Amino acid sequence: TNDAAVYLNSYTVSDVGTSEFPLAGQIYVQNLNVEQVKARIQEVLDEYLKETVLIVKLVNFNVTVLGEVRRPGQYKVYQSEINIFEALSMSGDLTEFAKRSDIRIVRQTKSGSEIITVDLERADILSSDYYYLKPNDIIYVEPLKIKQYGFATFPYALVFSSVSTALLLINFFK
Repeated sequence: TNDAAVYLNSYTVSDVGTSEFPLAGQIYVQNLNVEQVKARIQEVLDEYLKETVLIVKLVNFNVTVLGEVRRPGQYKVYQSEINIFEALSMSGDLTEFAKRSDIRIVRQTKSGSEIITVDLERADILSSDYYYLKPNDIIYVEPLKIKQYGFATFPYALVFSSVSTALLLINFFK
């Protein structure tokens, strides 16, 4: 099948968790995974059609990237999955003040919000449950301590040139 056709022939889920399908009508799909949505639609369609073939895919979802990245914000993902590196890349990559060992992922679960810390400097991130992002995940990139204390923008050159100018003037007028 053509990937563009999937996006053109897709159905959105409303704010109240329903989606409108031909023949099937309005079906409640909120908080269901892709397989559960497929089963629910298939069940309704089987009443009207015989031997239907139904393909259900997640067409798009949002991830939010905040903190020490070049372009923080919410991003739409138009593929079935995205990993943490791809999401950070969408946001323009990490800044020079990003703490690569302290990246937080906030994920909504049935029991509430879950916050996990991942270390991008470790190879085991590739096998982590948090390598691939889920719909509505929030990535927060912690700043390095040097930025928190303001040393990154401290005008060292101005201070040193002022001190050296003062010493030069003192020696000149002695």
